Amino acid sequence: MNRRMNFRPLIFLVLCLLVVMYLARTMSRQNDITYGEMRQLFVQEKVQSFAINDTRLTATLKDQTTATCHIHDFALFYDDLNDLVVEQYEKGIITAYDYPSAAGTNWLQVLLPYVLAVMAFILLINLMTRMNGGANGGVSDKMAHFGEARVSSIPEGDKKVTFKDVAGADEEKEELQIVIFSGYNDFSFAQEAIRYGVKEYVLKPVDPDIFSETLEKVRSEIDKNKNRKIRDQKEQDFLQQYFLQNYIYTGKKEILEKAGEMINLDTWNQWHCAILVESSQNFFDTADENLAEDMRKELRRIFFYLNLNARQSLFLFNDVYCDYLLVANQLYTVIKRQYPGSFHLAVSRKFEGCEALPEIMTELEQQMEERFYHPENHVFSNEEEEYSHVDKAVQDSQLMQRISEDISRKDIQQLKVHFQCLTDKYKSSTQFSAMYIKFVFSNVIQALFEETQFSEERRLDKEIDRLYNCSDISQILQVTEENIREYENFLERSMSESRNEVAAVKNYIYQHYGEDLSLEMLAEKVYLSSGYLSFIFKKETGMNLNRFIRVFRMEKAKELLCSTNMKVAQVSEKVGFSNVSYFCRSFREYYGSSPESYRKGTGDDEENPKEI
Repeated sequence: MNRRMNFRPLIFLVLCLLVVMYLARTMSRQNDITYGEMRQLFVQEKVQSFAINDTRLTATLKDQTTATCHIHDFALFYDDLNDLVVEQYEKGIITAYDYPSAAGTNWLQVLLPYVLAVMAFILLINLMTRMNGGANGGVSDKMAHFGEARVSSIPEGDKKVTFKDVAGADEEKEELQIVIFSGYNDFSFAQEAIRYGVKEYVLKPVDPDIFSETLEKVRSEIDKNKNRKIRDQKEQDFLQQYFLQNYIYTGKKEILEKAGEMINLDTWNQWHCAILVESSQNFFDTADENLAEDMRKELRRIFFYLNLNARQSLFLFNDVYCDYLLVANQLYTVIKRQYPGSFHLAVSRKFEGCEALPEIMTELEQQMEERFYHPENHVFSNEEEEYSHVDKAVQDSQLMQRISEDISRKDIQQLKVHFQCLTDKYKSSTQFSAMYIKFVFSNVIQALFEETQFSEERRLDKEIDRLYNCSDISQILQVTEENIREYENFLERSMSESRNEVAAVKNYIYQHYGEDLSLEMLAEKVYLSSGYLSFIFKKETGMNLNRFIRVFRMEKAKELLCSTNMKVAQVSEKVGFSNVSYFCRSFREYYGSSPESYRKGTGDDEENPKEI
């Protein structure tokens, strides 16, 4: 006769033990709050101190009450709240806290009740099987499969988006706060959400008040993060200004070492050129706070701005492949247009790394002394500087200077020649950035608008925006050429209104040809710029003004030689030549013979004057 072991007392004992453990844990937690509630206490800055012992967090609040909650995983708590804890500790909000030792969570303690429960369940199943004697195999089989989930495997391509896919990007946390509204109350979902940075996990159905409260919390968190970011940026800017200014004027390497402990010096080592701006007045003491930002918009370049003192500021640029003489001229134009006073700029040589800045500053101040000898100049540079990126006969700055002069003189033909030089340089070159090319040609458009009053439909800001929206060099050239053609049309339209001025200039020449005549003096007589007078005079007469005066004087000299007995020297003075030798040479070039030969009728080619 087989004797069976009686397991009933053992099973009953295990069940009693489980009940006792459950009741003990329940009683110990009856005053616990949820993790979400505890988290809100931290967010609302109500926690004065706290300690974590195994899986329990005990917090002392500002009102001297205590609150406790159960922590399933310390790592999750650390990822979720440690940054906030450190921040509040530094501010003095949290005065003390205690994390568990490196051993971490006591998983045995956490899992023991669940292990015992599983063992009890297995024993119960075994007991039922034995009591049935295995006669009812169907029941046994069903019990063996009890609790299996009816889940089909999901193909790889049909997998749903996870928390990891949409949350937890560290660089986006300040701009993006994620709230999950879910009908799943499984704690594992909330755990995963916390792990990936989800701020709130709200169960459905959602109470409207809770919904509004949650959104307000999230909005407040976003604003708080933004304000912290702005505050941190201002602090970094102040530190950069402080260390950089000290280092520039002292050259002490220990300042760089100290700065490296508090700020990122990688950006400093990316500077390659410096432009010193000096004002004749205490301009930078009263300058608009947005001065640097305004300059960035106008120049469309990235730079670091350092205010040195009331009269000096330093602009530090990153781009290696750039003609900074051109940039300096543009910077001067922008400053002069927007602000009163006198300004001078000095452009440094190219340099590598921030360690060279004290030496660069000394060189810039030496260059700035040139304004004493050349007050008419506004931009100074090292004449020996060679721009390594340029393989060309003429610098951009020189070409732009010539183009500006062409526009000022209304010399459309020379403007087209110099513009073609600029076009040929960039049309097939690949060594220049798109932004730099746009910057160069935008200067051409700006120069056109400074000398021309276009129709209201054509505005400088619109044309500049058109140019910077171009996707290739051909579009850039097209926009610029359109503005040059419009400039030419404007000059043509102005011609009909300027014929009276041309006639007045010609009459003055007829009556005063023996006097000292110049383009500038004649322009003042008719209240026009010298460049514009030169342009309209050539358009009207077919020759430039200086040549017209010379031709008329030669004609008058011929008349005097033929109709009077005046000596050659007297004729020379009469027609406005102070130097007799120069008069004779000019007469020979025009008529092919000397004045004496012409008077005697022995000239080589008396009836065919030459071009002069």
